[in-house]
Amino acid sequence: MLLLYLSGADLLNDPADEFARWTAYTGCLLFLAGAMLASVTWRREMRTHALARAAPGILGRVASVKKDWLSQTYVLYYSFKDAVGRAYRGKKFLSQQEAFTWREGEEGEVRYDPKDPKISSWIGRAVAFDAEGDSATAPATIIEVKKESAENGDEILVRYRYCDHLGETHEDQFIEDEGAHYKVGETGTVEFDPRYAGTSAWLGKSGAVAAPETAEAMTPTPRVVAPVLARAARPSTFQLIKRCKPFKNAMLILVYIFIAAVFLLLLVAFPEPSSTDYRAGVALYSVGLLGLVAWFALNVRKGVRQVKGWRRIADRGLAAEGTVNLVEEKRQSLGRWTWKPGWVISYRYHDHEGKPHTGESGYLSRRAADRWRSGDKCVVVYDPARPSNSVWIGKA
Repeated sequence: MLLLYLSGADLLNDPADEFARWTAYTGCLLFLAGAMLASVTWRREMRTHALARAAPGILGRVASVKKDWLSQTYVLYYSFKDAVGRAYRGKKFLSQQEAFTWREGEEGEVRYDPKDPKISSWIGRAVAFDAEGDSATAPATIIEVKKESAENGDEILVRYRYCDHLGETHEDQFIEDEGAHYKVGETGTVEFDPRYAGTSAWLGKSGAVAAPETAEAMTPTPRVVAPVLARAARPSTFQLIKRCKPFKNAMLILVYIFIAAVFLLLLVAFPEPSSTDYRAGVALYSVGLLGLVAWFALNVRKGVRQVKGWRRIADRGLAAEGTVNLVEEKRQSLGRWTWKPGWVISYRYHDHEGKPHTGESGYLSRRAADRWRSGDKCVVVYDPARPSNSVWIGKA
């Protein structure tokens, strides 16, 4: 306040010469305020990090998972009770993929300061240590399965994510064994050294059993929900149109068409026939507008074909139980514009012969996607003639 008072007095006496001094005073004040705020935040973060190492762990419960619109990240709010039984709340920022692995009411490990229980740290799913404490095991989620070339032929690399005993997130990978067939979203168990938590070893899928001796035993038993869905459970044609990616692209192309048409009309409204630049501008915008219209027509045609195929599968296909792999918000770029057309749920299922397949829901609203988490059971409809073609139903 004193700095502001002095700088204001100087500015009133001689505004032209003292403006730089006033700016310097104000800048120093803002710097000091920012340093104090950063110091408080840093001390709190260090204290929270220390809790993850030394404080006793208890079970907490997920209260809610919400999106922070300011930072565009997700916040997990949790509640817990201290040793006396008093209730407290806390929060932790998560990535989108991590956020959609938690559901309200699920339990996880929380560590807090006994002297000030308001300061706590969400660890996540409990990490188990061996008797000597030299190694620990933790749950992991597969986030990517891709094929890469190697000297001895193609290899399947499986990448997974897990949290260590301090609540830090790590990623690691391994080469898939022949015939294992890992899928994105599946869970398993990893082992790591607490001193070097970033390096881990994949132990196997959750609830893994001994390898069967025959090929017949390896074939999973498909669960068909119903031969054909009831009419009330089928998605409407309008719902299928809203999910369709080509129709979403066509809507954005319409914006470009409108902008190009406005510029072309302005050129026509104020003609300059003698100007070479004018004629070149009209020709350029005319060609661009025709190209956008053709692009729009191609997307509409592709969207109509896709919706017709979905409609046929939804009306005549077989319904089966599937499992949600991943729930994510898609980003799409068109030129310099980046927009978020909707949420996509990827899933896996088995057809009537027991063969595995994967599919995507198409674009959904946030409200429709927010009720699903990785590992949830869902209903899909697939084409018996081509079981790899399916339509997302959700809950029948």
